[in-house]
Amino acid sequence: MLIREATEADAAGIAHVKVNSWKTTYKGLFPDEVLDNLSVEDETARWARNLDSISKTYTSLALVAENDDKEIVGIAAGRKNDDRIYSYDCNLSIIYILKEFQRKKLGRRLTEQIVDFFIEKRFKSMIVWILKGNTNSLFYEKLGGMPEEIQQVERWGIVYEEIGYTWEDITKIF
Repeated sequence: MLIREATEADAAGIAHVKVNSWKTTYKGLFPDEVLDNLSVEDETARWARNLDSISKTYTSLALVAENDDKEIVGIAAGRKNDDRIYSYDCNLSIIYILKEFQRKKLGRRLTEQIVDFFIEKRFKSMIVWILKGNTNSLFYEKLGGMPEEIQQVERWGIVYEEIGYTWEDITKIF
C-alpha cells in the first residue's frame, strides 16, 4: 500500500471510498434513504473543492492510500482545530477505508502520517469525533484516545451524538 498526499485529481477516488465506507459503516445508524441516495458524482465535486482549499492551507493535510493497482482504498484528513468550544490543537477530521481493506493496519498507518504532520506543525493535543454506535471507535481506544467529549449534531433533521476521543500529547500515540 502506498500512502501519499491527496491531489485534486484524486477527488473521484476519494468520493468512491467515502460513499462506500458510509454505506457499510453507518448502516443502521443513518437512515437507509440517506445512504441509498449518496452519490459518488456529488461527492467528487465536493472533494474537488475541499482538496483545492486544503492544498492552500498550511495547517491541513489530506492523504490517500492506494492498493497495488493504484486504486484509492483509504483516505484520511486532519487540520488545525478552529473549534472555539474544544481547545485541542488539531482535529483528525476523517478516516475512511473500504471494508475489504479494514483491519489490515491501514488506519494506523494513515493516522500515524497525519499525527506526524501535526507534530511537525507543533500541535500537541488532538480530537476526533466518532458517531455514537460506530463500532470502529475501538480503533481510537487502541491508540490511547480517551472518550472525553460529547457533542450533539443534527443531520437530516435527526440529532445524533458524537463522542470526542482525545489525546493530550500526540507525541505519545506511536
